[in-house]
Amino acid sequence: MKSRQQGLSLVELMIAITLGLVLSAAVIQVFMASRNSYRVQESLSLIQESARFAMDYIGREVRMAGYMGCNSTGAIAPNVIAKPPADAQFIAVEGLDDVSSGNDLDAMPGTDVLSIRRGSSQGIRLTGNLTPNNANIKIEDNRLGFVQDDYVLVSDCISADIFRVTNSPKAAGKGETTLTHASSNNTDNKLSKIYTADAEVFGFVSSQFYIRDTGRETGGGNPVTSLYFRERAIASGGALSAATELVEGVENLQLMYGVDDNDDRSVDR
Repeated sequence: MKSRQQGLSLVELMIAITLGLVLSAAVIQVFMASRNSYRVQESLSLIQESARFAMDYIGREVRMAGYMGCNSTGAIAPNVIAKPPADAQFIAVEGLDDVSSGNDLDAMPGTDVLSIRRGSSQGIRLTGNLTPNNANIKIEDNRLGFVQDDYVLVSDCISADIFRVTNSPKAAGKGETTLTHASSNNTDNKLSKIYTADAEVFGFVSSQFYIRDTGRETGGGNPVTSLYFRERAIASGGALSAATELVEGVENLQLMYGVDDNDDRSVDR
């Protein structure tokens, strides 16, 4: 007489549950490993993307360091009449090594600071009042947006002067305008030479890169530091911008420089 299946015994049920738990645990382990691997890869991608952005941004500024409208900038030492002179020194690249705590930038102690000075990427042609005795020069249009107290560089690739604008020039698109360099905001009201119509006027741009504490914390309670940037640009009235966070999570900045010992514009060491 045939026996019919009446159900599962307790042992069979326990075996089935155990096998199900083992399989579920294996699936969960695979899922967790895949998720962790994805998070690691995503974090690495973000780090690489941030590093590329930071290097590209700094690289563009470094390539422009010392620019004043021509390729023969190496032998030109601009005459500075802008006040204060320390803010207008044309040192193309300047670094601070392992800054101490309590520095003016609030940079992280032990990190480096990079300062870059250059003329703006665009210039404006001179049109009048070109003798050195004039306390002003005329430009064809204020398309760069100069305002009072801006730092300005005038150069003809042989000589250069840096001064501050002491009047309020016309706005961009309003035609020919005057940039006055009176002694009120300059050490002198005279330029070093007569500039002819082949000279150009540039904004004198100064920028700094450094590491700073953001004031934020990670989930684990550790401070978050970032790469910061600030700039004295055109239309700033000669003031440095507020510190701008470029890349989050940068913990250190250490710089090495190539030195030209014999003035042949090639790195010797």
